[in-house]
Amino acid sequence: MLAEQHEVWAVDLLGFGFTERLQNIAVNPATIRQHLYEVWQRLFDRSIVLIGASLGGAVAIDFALTYPQCVSRLVLIDSVGFSGSFTKSGGYANLSQRIAQLPHPTLVLWGEHDDVLELEDAGKFEQAIANSQLVWIKQSGHKPHLEQPQASAEVILTFSCKD
Repeated sequence: MLAEQHEVWAVDLLGFGFTERLQNIAVNPATIRQHLYEVWQRLFDRSIVLIGASLGGAVAIDFALTYPQCVSRLVLIDSVGFSGSFTKSGGYANLSQRIAQLPHPTLVLWGEHDDVLELEDAGKFEQAIANSQLVWIKQSGHKPHLEQPQASAEVILTFSCKD
């Protein structure tokens, strides 16, 4: 639905999705961030609206903090950052302490029935990020972009087109 009005790319994170996991490359925040930066350089080389869902939200936050010039706006969908298994295991353990440093306009999109992450995390993002907006997606769990795609797309399009 977003692609009807914008150029949209869905990038597999290094070590996840359909990307083959290579034995000689460690999968950690540094290599994931570097991979995403190289993809950004090759495909875009301009600031983008970066969307991250769940663990992808933590990756998006980390990327936006490391390469702020690459991101114009940030969309976090039921994002890991304040809680989540990969966060606690050390992958993004210090991320919660850095979230308040995000300078980008940020949309926090959260399913009102998320049963994977704490509902309180949505409010934590809104409070921590100075230029943020929290939108609850009704009748949705942890994946509002899949469970309520029309409502999610409308909110994202409105947010991404703001001046």
